[in-house]
Amino acid sequence: MFAIEEPQFLLGSNTNTTHGLTSDKAPFTSVDPVEAYIDSLPHGEEPVVLTVAKDSQSLCTIMMLIDNKEEVECIHNSGSQIISMSAEIASDIGLSYNPNIVLNMQSANGTMDRLLGLACNIPCTIGNITIYLQIHVLRSPAYDILLRCSFDVLT
Repeated sequence: MFAIEEPQFLLGSNTNTTHGLTSDKAPFTSVDPVEAYIDSLPHGEEPVVLTVAKDSQSLCTIMMLIDNKEEVECIHNSGSQIISMSAEIASDIGLSYNPNIVLNMQSANGTMDRLLGLACNIPCTIGNITIYLQIHVLRSPAYDILLRCSFDVLT
C-alpha cells in the first residue's frame, strides 16, 4: 500500500504572514515547496541545486490584482511547477523578495535561468477572492506572472 503525500497549505492566521489579517479574516496562504525544503535543512547545511522545468503547451491568461497595487495579466501554465514573476513587475509594484531562496528554472526551450529570490505571502485578488501566493522572481522572462502549482490548489 502506498500513500501519496499531499502538499500542505495553511490558512493564513499569523499577522506576520497575512499582512495584518487575523485568522477569521485571512484568505488561504500557500506554502512554497522550495522555502519549506530550505527551512527543513539542519543549520549550516547547504541545499542541493534545485532545478524546475516547465512544459511547452497552449496557455490561457487571467487578470489579477497584485499586492493591492496593480492589475497584471498572468499566464496560467499547467506545466510550470512554481509561480514566478518578472523582476520588472516586482520592482514596479515595490515587492521585496528574499534573495536567499533561489533555484534554477529550465525553460521549455532548454535554457536555464537562476531565479532572483522568493516574494512571500503576496496578496493576489481575482474578483472578490484574495489568496496569498509565494512568488519566485525572475530576471527578464517573456511574461509578467506565470501561475501554477499552489495557485491551482487554492483556486
